[in-house]
Formats: sequence, C-alpha cells, structure tokens
Amino acid sequence: MESLLLIFIYIAASFIQGVTGFGFGVFSTPLIALIFSPGIAVGMNAILGTINCTYNYFLLRHYVNYRKSFILFFIGIIFIPIGAYFLVSVSEHIVFLVMGVMVVLLTLHSMWQHRFRKDSFIYTRIGFIFPVLAGAVAGAFAAPGPVLAPYMFAQEKDPYIAKANLQFIFSLMSVIIITSHIVTKNLNMNTVLLAIPYIPLVFVFTKIGSFLSFKIKKELFKIIESIALLLLGSYLVVKNLYSLIII
Repeated sequence: MESLLLIFIYIAASFIQGVTGFGFGVFSTPLIALIFSPGIAVGMNAILGTINCTYNYFLLRHYVNYRKSFILFFIGIIFIPIGAYFLVSVSEHIVFLVMGVMVVLLTLHSMWQHRFRKDSFIYTRIGFIFPVLAGAVAGAFAAPGPVLAPYMFAQEKDPYIAKANLQFIFSLMSVIIITSHIVTKNLNMNTVLLAIPYIPLVFVFTKIGSFLSFKIKKELFKIIESIALLLLGSYLVVKNLYSLIII
C-alpha cells in the first residue's frame, strides 16, 4: 500500500511539473512526509526533484534564454547563504504563508497586465528582488519555485521560454540544494536507496507532461499556467495559515 501511494505521488508530481514547470516539491513533499519523516521526504525529493528539473530542462533546452537565466541564477546564489543563516530562524509557516499571498497577488497582477497589454514596474524596475528572495528561500527551505515561477511567467511573453528558463535555473540551484542536504544528513545512502525505484516514473511522466504542454495553444497554456499558480498560492496560504492557527 505504501509503495502504491508513493507511485501515485511521484506520477502526479512529475506530470504536474512536466506540464507547468513547477510544483513537484510543493505537491510531493507534504505527502511523502506523511509516510516517512520530513527529513527523508526532503532528501528523496532532493534527488527526484533534481532529476525532474534536469530532464525537463533537457526537453526544453532549445527554448532557454541562457543569458537571462544565468543572471537570475547568480543573483540568487549570492543570497542563498543569507537565507541559510538568517531566514532559517523564521517560522517556515510564516515564510510560506507570505510566499503564497505573493504568488496569488503577482499572478492576478500578471493576468491584469496581460489583459490590458501594459508593462509593470514590478518586473522592469524592481525585478531583481525576485531572484534575491528566491536565493534566500532556497538557502533556508530549498524551495525557490514559488518565488521565481510567478515572476518568470509574468515577465516572459512566451510561456514556453519562461518554463524552460525555470527548469534551467532550478537545475543549477539543485546542485547547491543537494549539497546542503548532504551536509544536514537529510540525504544519505538510505534515502538514495528509497528514491531509486521511482526514478523511471519521474522520467516517463515528466516526458508525458512536457509533451502535452506543447500540444496546447500558447494562449491556453498561459491561462493554464495562471490557474496553476493561483492554485499553488492558495494552497500555500491555506496550508500554512491552518498550521499557524492550530499551533
């Protein structure tokens, strides 16, 4: 029964990120933590999430804007140590609650911006804030996605380029994230052995999700991305608000 649940979780997580370009860790980590300890769940997802992002990047490599992606990545990694030393002392639920609100507001703003075809000062004048925040959150909680995803999809007119850039940046950040989990001992040989059986599922369903995303017209795909981001933000708000209330 436990194995069947893990199979379902990793099929769904891989497919979701294959289609949208984000959501693997946010979807799978809380569910895996119900089966194993949070440390094991994070360690398994450090491996499988890295494979997911790297393979998704490989599938989308021709769409990547490497210059822009490298700039965002290098800004982010400068702030990873700051997150690791300072943000980690803040309640995880508070950080992710704020992130959830931010995802919802930025996505709604992006939808308004797209509808009226207007440029936003958020992305043109203070856009550097997003990779800074992503680096800090990655350093503390290994979860830069909810910060970068709404920014990237709002900034890029082509949603496939936005999705490809995200996979490339996530793949680069995964090297640092995996190293941090080895140091904290969330990632060890036992965790690796637990993750290995699910690697084929990640490859297959990431591929299926990515393939289907290209069968959708760009305008419809952009709408799907906006809905997915709103669901992600709403989930983060409800989950972490509930956790804060019952503590």
